[in-house]
Amino acid sequence: MTKEITIDDLKMYRALVETGSVLGKNTVLNIISHAGEAAETILRKQNAIDTLDRIITQQCQAALDATGLHHLIDEDGDGDWSAVWEGLQELADQKRHAERNADTYQKLYEQRAESLEQAERERDEWRGKYDESETARIFGEAQQERVRALHSPEPARYYGTDLNPNRQHDCAGCGEGWAWPCGTIRALDGDPNAAV
Repeated sequence: MTKEITIDDLKMYRALVETGSVLGKNTVLNIISHAGEAAETILRKQNAIDTLDRIITQQCQAALDATGLHHLIDEDGDGDWSAVWEGLQELADQKRHAERNADTYQKLYEQRAESLEQAERERDEWRGKYDESETARIFGEAQQERVRALHSPEPARYYGTDLNPNRQHDCAGCGEGWAWPCGTIRALDGDPNAAV
């Protein structure tokens, strides 16, 4: 690296030359050589310090941006940096927790997808065994059984009294005062005149 020679450099070289008559030419040249190397080393180290300063400043700004704790640090960069680093650690902990949750949800999703695939296979198997009318008949019978269970007979209150001389059973589904078999049961039994 070539350096421009300044007036101060010339004064320094003159002093070294004058000193050289006392120290000897080789000693002065050796001092000059080492001084140049030292200047280059100092320049490299200063550049490295500047680079590290820039990196640390960027990382500190990133930590502030991530945590949102700008209010803890003033414009000069002084403030409660330990709280910022603790906030950054909390964010890291939250990230790890979220990743664990994501893994758990992924496993649940895969299990549900597997269950859905199994249900679809069973549905397709069912379809292969029964045609639609047979399936409708089977489900229709199950529904009728549930309706019949809901509209079952129960002993009528006041049966045999002046309040209810003839009605022995009421419909549990329709409620008290509705004779059993009710219109729903008669309709299920095929009575075309049954009013539901």
